[in-house]
Amino acid sequence: MSSLETLLYLSAGVVLLFWATRLIRTGVERALGTRFREWMMKASANRLSSFGTGLIISILLQSATGTAILARSFIARGVITTIGGLAIMLGADLGSTMVVQLLSLDMSWLLPLALVVGGLLQERSSSRTNKQIGRAVIGVGQMLIALKLIGTASASLSQNETFPAILNLVTGDPLIAILLAAALTWVVHSSVAVVLTIMTLATTGAISVESALLFVLGANIGSSFIPFVLTMNDGPEVRRVMTGNMLFRCIGVIIGAFALLTGLVDFNTFGADPARAVANFHSAFNFGVVVLGLPLAGLMIALCNRLLPERNAADEELPTDRMSLLDRKLLDEPDLAFAAAIREMMHMSEKVEMMLRGVPMAFSTKKTKTVKDLMRLDDEVDDLHRSIKEYLADVNADRMNEDDYQKYAALMNYCVCLEQIGDVIQRNLLNQAKKRAGLRYEFSKDGWREIKQLHTIVLENLQVSIQVMITGDTALARALYNRKLKVRQLEKDSRDAHLRRLQKNLQSSRNTSSMHLETISDLKTINALLTSVAYPILEENGELSISRKKLRSAEGGKKAVGAA
Repeated sequence: MSSLETLLYLSAGVVLLFWATRLIRTGVERALGTRFREWMMKASANRLSSFGTGLIISILLQSATGTAILARSFIARGVITTIGGLAIMLGADLGSTMVVQLLSLDMSWLLPLALVVGGLLQERSSSRTNKQIGRAVIGVGQMLIALKLIGTASASLSQNETFPAILNLVTGDPLIAILLAAALTWVVHSSVAVVLTIMTLATTGAISVESALLFVLGANIGSSFIPFVLTMNDGPEVRRVMTGNMLFRCIGVIIGAFALLTGLVDFNTFGADPARAVANFHSAFNFGVVVLGLPLAGLMIALCNRLLPERNAADEELPTDRMSLLDRKLLDEPDLAFAAAIREMMHMSEKVEMMLRGVPMAFSTKKTKTVKDLMRLDDEVDDLHRSIKEYLADVNADRMNEDDYQKYAALMNYCVCLEQIGDVIQRNLLNQAKKRAGLRYEFSKDGWREIKQLHTIVLENLQVSIQVMITGDTALARALYNRKLKVRQLEKDSRDAHLRRLQKNLQSSRNTSSMHLETISDLKTINALLTSVAYPILEENGELSISRKKLRSAEGGKKAVGAA
């Protein structure tokens, strides 16, 4: 096998291995996600039950990081204590080694079985849960294929004179070897994939067992760094748990490297077969961290409390950046959580309003910077949409009554509508403005007046819709719905007037024809999104069907007058 083929096989194997572990994790999460959350809720009874919960969930997910993401919201809400959260992470790290243990055995018989069973479940089953289980089983088959690809490439590498020489340079310095494996684990975000790759390379003789064990130590540091970085913007409780887990593993790596390099532990202790040696060392290391960590979890959390203290507003300067109003401590009280979400949504609506107000300026200016500045606001709208939606999804559903659920649905829908409005402005209106500036076209005088008139009423409706969302006032909702007729009529009148200008061969109208028609259509779309906030309120009062009949009747009357 040529060097290029070897590199392709190795790269394909590593990528497929990463994808397979992701496929298994997402399949299991979607099939059993609710049960995971129930297990998490019961996990804070004591350290041992927390440890066991983390162990089981990590085995099923094949990912300690996935377990950390599940646990973070419970830790932030105080449902799981920081000591319990640290015990969960210790269990999760040990659980992820079980996958490596299993695949260190000869599992070639499982490959065709996994693909056939997974494929049948995915394609033939009518149950969503069974389909997701099939997805995970297919992932197991893909993982075995990936290991075969890596094995094929590794066998070729072991016979190559250059590759061992490069590895000797790397593994000649244990610190470099550990840091290299840690960096690789961070890049692929999967310690399971990295350790399985190390195991396969060692099995084929591409790397020595001594080097493989040092790489395993590095993979364990990298795996603890992933959740630490992912939760850097979370509250101090979550960050203390992830920091404590990372510190325990760093201590474990220092002890493990010292024991290996000084001969306190023989490299051959973990098995004569390289695959078994890597798998056993990986499990032994994590078991050692558990033995060290569980009794000392309280001391570690006390240390992390000192490293990451609660912020005292009286002792620090006010931040220059805006602080989110989404207080996660309120998630168990739906009314308070909804109030926080509404305040944050007001800020989101201000960003959308700034974008909408800037549309006429974007069309009338020749400076592309104005358009770019407005487009950047959409990124802020998207970030706010994401944070509000995730916050609302985490509100304690067990404490919601029917009215609370209706409020939850209304807030979630309005948040989505605001985000969609931002997209319409950014992708459609501002891109049209950018296109007009590049072509140096100008709207006709009447056409521009029609666009501005339509824009003004849509902007007014944005402000009305916010009031409807906050107050739930039926009269205001009815007024907002009735204003929909005015927008529809303005859009229709502008379209008809534009077509008449085209018949008169007005050059400015010809040049901007598609821009004009798309702009008024986009403004009508924005208005429809704004009006949707009134639907649940009117429907609850039995007025929606009546309002729609009046709307159709009024439109019919307009058409009759026009025909006459």
